[in-house]
Amino acid sequence: MKSTMAIGVSALRTRKLMAVSLLGVAVAIAAAMVPLRAAVATAGGSLLTGINTPSQESMNGSWSAELQQDSGKLWFSMTRRNSSGGNWQHQNEIMPEQFRGLTRDQMMSSGGPVKFELVRDAGTFACEGWFKGGNGAGTFTFSTNAAYAGEMAQRGYTDIPAEKYFSLAMIDLSLAFIDEMRAAGFDKLPLEKMIAFRIHGVSTKFIAAMRTAGYENLSAEKLLAFRIHGISPDYVASLRAVGIDKLDEDKLLAFKIHGITPEFVAMFKGAGYEGLAEDKLLAFKIHGISQEFLADLKSQGYDRIPAGDLLSMRIHGADGAFSREIRAAGYDHPEVQQLISMRIHGVNGAFIEKMKSRGTKVLDVDDLIRLKIHGID
Repeated sequence: MKSTMAIGVSALRTRKLMAVSLLGVAVAIAAAMVPLRAAVATAGGSLLTGINTPSQESMNGSWSAELQQDSGKLWFSMTRRNSSGGNWQHQNEIMPEQFRGLTRDQMMSSGGPVKFELVRDAGTFACEGWFKGGNGAGTFTFSTNAAYAGEMAQRGYTDIPAEKYFSLAMIDLSLAFIDEMRAAGFDKLPLEKMIAFRIHGVSTKFIAAMRTAGYENLSAEKLLAFRIHGISPDYVASLRAVGIDKLDEDKLLAFKIHGITPEFVAMFKGAGYEGLAEDKLLAFKIHGISQEFLADLKSQGYDRIPAGDLLSMRIHGADGAFSREIRAAGYDHPEVQQLISMRIHGVNGAFIEKMKSRGTKVLDVDDLIRLKIHGID
């Protein structure tokens, strides 16, 4: 489910201008869109909302919509002012057939009034307004479904604040979704975790697919983390195809978060780093060891460097550019460990030239490092 709990001012203004451009809209509808001029503020608290004490007025709000020609879905945005004076907005792509009483012809008309409903298990949004050329705007009133509260109580969710039903309806936390999660083994999820599942798209299909991929006992927290960071069975399969098989959950998350792709793994294999340990791959990615870094070192005669030394070179900046600087100062090809030590201790081209200008006899690399360590500068 694509859901945006808070968006920036510029994006809001774009949507507002779209709605306001419907010049034939009645004054009441245009006025209802005024809250879109303010930045959306998501108050502290749960992942769900910043909703405060419910009031009759707080269950009303404004909507705007845009028919997406590529997907055929309706980009639907609802905004309302809460009791603390802040604005709360929810945006989502919804299939048009979910709106009762709204047709494509009405949406694509040259301009006309509309009246339709968005019905959810938790309640119904009764909407009125105007549509023209695939764009619409108007007002809504939300009514809670009293039967839903009883069904939720039977599933262990009691004492739900009245205003939270508004939010449960907006994200479409249906009874069927809850029952599916319970059947999948998540029968004791707190309401906030169930809400997070719905928002981030943790479905029974996703759970089954990850289990088939070898992750049979993922906790609710891990399922959410996998979904949030974009871990899918396809990603698992792509890593296995390059020899990275059955990473543990935390390592798999780290790989995805740091952007380790099959191409990244294959690149190091091609450079001679077969069977590189998972921790080394992570370190290479984190510290920015790239194909360009390897090629630059190779141009200076440093090829197939042990993984640990390669990391040290990257971390300390003993790269191709530094090698060229040392070479220009008369030291053609120090050993890898020497080059790293020179970089760590500040034995650079300027230091070498300074030693030469003082008439110091020709020194080898180790002598230069010792001079620098002992404060000769």
